[in-house]
Amino acid sequence: MTSAKFCPACGQQNQLDARFCGGCGATFPTQPQAESQDDGKKRPFPWLIVGIIGLLLLLVVGGWALLQSSRLASEPKTAVQTAAEPTIPQSETSQITAESAALATEPTTKPTDEPTDEPTDEPTAIPPTQTATSPPPTLTATATKTPLPSATPTPTPVKPLPLTGSAFMQLTTDKTAHYTPDFSPNQQRIILSMQIGNNWQIVEVDANGGGIRRQITNGSADYFQPHYSSDGRTLLVASDLDGDLDIYLLDALTGDILQQLTDNQGDDYHPRWLPNEDAYVFTSGKNGNDEIYLGYLNGSQTRLTNNTAYDGFATVSPDGEFITFYSSRDGDYEIYVMAIDGSNLQRLTVSAGRDADPVFSPDGEWIAFESERSGDYEIFVMRRDGSDVQQVTNNRSGDWFPVFSPDGLWLMYQSDQDGSMHIYRQPFTN
Repeated sequence: MTSAKFCPACGQQNQLDARFCGGCGATFPTQPQAESQDDGKKRPFPWLIVGIIGLLLLLVVGGWALLQSSRLASEPKTAVQTAAEPTIPQSETSQITAESAALATEPTTKPTDEPTDEPTDEPTAIPPTQTATSPPPTLTATATKTPLPSATPTPTPVKPLPLTGSAFMQLTTDKTAHYTPDFSPNQQRIILSMQIGNNWQIVEVDANGGGIRRQITNGSADYFQPHYSSDGRTLLVASDLDGDLDIYLLDALTGDILQQLTDNQGDDYHPRWLPNEDAYVFTSGKNGNDEIYLGYLNGSQTRLTNNTAYDGFATVSPDGEFITFYSSRDGDYEIYVMAIDGSNLQRLTVSAGRDADPVFSPDGEWIAFESERSGDYEIFVMRRDGSDVQQVTNNRSGDWFPVFSPDGLWLMYQSDQDGSMHIYRQPFTN
C-alpha cells in the first residue's frame, strides 16, 4: 500500500510518501500498489509485431525471386529450348501469301445502271495545228536517277498468264461509256472508269472477253484513270471526293480508300507508278497550268515541267529512267520524253495532227500513242527514240488511250467504232 500523492486537506504534495501531511498534519489516504508484471496474470500475444515481421520476410523473399527470374530471362536460350519453340515453314508462309492474294481476284457485284453521257480527259482548248519538218531526235540516257524520299518495299510482282480468245476482241459490250482501261498484273482482268448513273465508277472486266465482273467503287463521287500496283492489291485513281480531282490509293478488292495522296487546289489526275512504287507521276493544275509532278506516299511533290503550255498524261519507262508525256509547248500536241528528274527533254513526234497519251511497252523498247495524223484518231507505235513509227489500228472511228499487256504481246485501247466507247484488244507484234 502507498500513501496518496497530495494532501486531501491542504493539497500539499507528498514528496516523501509520508503518512501525514507536513503542512496541515492531515493523514494522507492510502491507495493499493500497482500490480507487478510478474504477478502471474496472462498478457495478450503480440500478433501485430509478428505480422509485421512476417510481411518483411515475404518482401525480402519476393524481391530475391524477382531478381533471379530477371537474370534467367536475360540469359541466352539453350539448344533444347530453341528446338522446342514452334516455327512456320517458309513454304507455308508462301502459301498463306498466295492465298491472300487470290482473295483479291474473287468477284462480288455487278453494276446495273446504264448511263448515256461521256466525259473527256483531254484539254478543252486545242491550239491550231502546225506542220513540223524536223526529224525526231535521238534519245540518249544522260541523266542520273533522282533519289526518291520515303521509299517503301517494292510489292512482289505477279507473273502474267496468257490471254485467250481471237486475234481481235471486244472486251465490253453494254451500252454505256468505258474509259482509260488498265491491265491487272496477271493480265486476266482489266479495270476501267465506267459511267453508272450520274457518276463514273471503277469496274473490273474479264480480259478474256467475259464481260464485267464486278463494281469496285460506289457512291456519289467520280473515279478516273485507275492504275494497278504491281501486286494487284491497290489502285491509284483520280477522284473528286473532296470537290476537285485528287489522287487516292484504294484497296483493289473492296474499293476502300487507303490514303489520300494529294490535296491541291486544282485538278490532279492520271497517276502512274514508278517501277519501285515509292513514287508516282501525275498531272496537276495546282499552279494555274497543267504540269507533270512526282508524288510520294508521304505527301511531298516535285514539279518536273514548268511552262505556259499543257504537259500531261505521263508514264514511266520500265527501268524507271525516263518519263514520256504529251505537250502543246511547240504549238501542236506532240509526244516528248525526259529523264526521271525532268532534265534531258526531247521531242519524239513531228506531225500536223494531235499526238497524245503515250505509254511504254513492258520491255521499254516501244512507245504506243494515239494520233490524228491520218484524219481520225488511230493507235501508233514507235521506238523509244521516236524512230520506226507504225500505225496499228485503222478504222473509220476513233481509237484512244493505248495500253500494253504486262507480257507485251497485246495492245488494249478504247474506241467508239460501234457507236459507244468500248474497250478492245489486239495482238502487238514488233
